[in-house]
Amino acid sequence: MINFARRYPFILFTIPLVTGIGIGNSIVMSYTETAIFLLILLLFIIILYRLSSLSVKEYAIPLLLIAIGVAVSNINLREIITFPGLIENHILPFIEKFRTALIKKNQRIISAPEISALSNAIALGYKNDLPPQIKELFAKCGIMHIAAVSGLHVGAIFVLIKKGTSLIKGGFIYSKGSAITATWIYTILSGLSPSAIRAAAILTYTTIGESFNRSFSSLNGIFACFFITIIISPDTLYNLSFQLSYAAYIGIITLFPLFSPAKKGGNRIVKWIVASLSVSVAAQLLTLPITIYYFNAISTNSFILNLAVIPLVSLLLYIDIIALLLPSPLSCFLGEATRVTGRCIIDITELIEPINIYVQDIYISNEGIIIYYITLLGATIFIHKFLHHKTP
Repeated sequence: MINFARRYPFILFTIPLVTGIGIGNSIVMSYTETAIFLLILLLFIIILYRLSSLSVKEYAIPLLLIAIGVAVSNINLREIITFPGLIENHILPFIEKFRTALIKKNQRIISAPEISALSNAIALGYKNDLPPQIKELFAKCGIMHIAAVSGLHVGAIFVLIKKGTSLIKGGFIYSKGSAITATWIYTILSGLSPSAIRAAAILTYTTIGESFNRSFSSLNGIFACFFITIIISPDTLYNLSFQLSYAAYIGIITLFPLFSPAKKGGNRIVKWIVASLSVSVAAQLLTLPITIYYFNAISTNSFILNLAVIPLVSLLLYIDIIALLLPSPLSCFLGEATRVTGRCIIDITELIEPINIYVQDIYISNEGIIIYYITLLGATIFIHKFLHHKTP
C-alpha cells in the first residue's frame, strides 16, 4: 500500500476530493460561509495533526481533501482564475476570427461540400455544417467521436510533431517542447473544446513528468489532471464528455498492456492490427457502463470501425492541417487528397453499417456500474499478477 501511495498519490487524493464534491452538492453555502467552514476545519486538522498519534494523523489529509471538495463545489474557481472578461471579450473573438478563415479555406479547396464539412469537424471542431445523415450514420455506428476534436486528434498532432522533430540531431528535448507547443496551438485553433483541453493538459503533464522523472507514472499523471480539473470546475465531474474521456484514458493506460502484442518479433502488420484493436477494446471496456447509463444502447461494430476508420481520420487530419498551412495552389492539390480520404471514411462506414448490431433498451443502475468496475478492477489485478508471475 505504501508503494502504491508513492507511485500513484493522485489516485488516493482524488477519492476524498470527489467524496467532498458529492457532499458539497447537497450543502448550499455562500462564499463567506464556505471560507469560515474551511478555516474552522483547517484549524481542527492542525490541532489534530500536532496533538494526535501517527495513526490519527493519517486521516488529516483525506479529511482536508473532503473539506476542499465541499468548498469548491460552492465556489466557481473557474470564473475567478480564467479572467472571463479578458478571455470572452478579447482573446476568444480573435481566435474565432482566425478559425473562421481556416473553415472557409477548407470549403474552397475541398470540392465536395459534405467532405469539407467532415474535414472541418475533424480538423477544426466545427460541426455546424455536418449533414444530419452523416451525424446519424456515425452515431448509429458508435464512431461519432471522430467528428469532434478530442484526445484522438490532439494525440495525433502531438505524435506527428514529436516524431518529426525528434529526427533533428540532439532534438530530444526540442521535440517534446515543439510537440507540446504545437498541441496547444492546435487546441486553441480547434475551438478550445473541453475534450481537447483535457487531452492537451494530460499530454503536457505526462511529457514534462517523464522528462524530469524516469519513474513517472502516466496513470498518476492522468489523475493529477483529473484532480486539478475538478478543483477548478467541480461541475465538470458530472459532464458526460469528461466522464467518457477519462474512462477511455484510464482504460488505455491500464488495460492496453494486457492485450498488446510483444514488442519484439512477429509480423508488423499483425502487431499493428492487434495493437489498434487492443486500444479500442481497452477504452470501450471502461466507457461501456457510462454509455449504457446515458444512452441505453450500444453498437457492436464500433470495434471494427475504429480499426478501419481511425487511421484514415489521422491521415485526413494530417493532410488537411498541412493544406491549411500552405498557399492556395498547393493546398488545392492536398484538398483533393482530403476529399478522397474523407470519402473513404464515409464509404467504409456505410459498407459496415448494415451488419451493425445496435442493441437498444438496455439499462444499468448506479449499483450495477459500481459492481462492473469493481469486477473489472479485480480481473485486471489478477491478470497483471498472472502475467508478472509468468514472465521469467
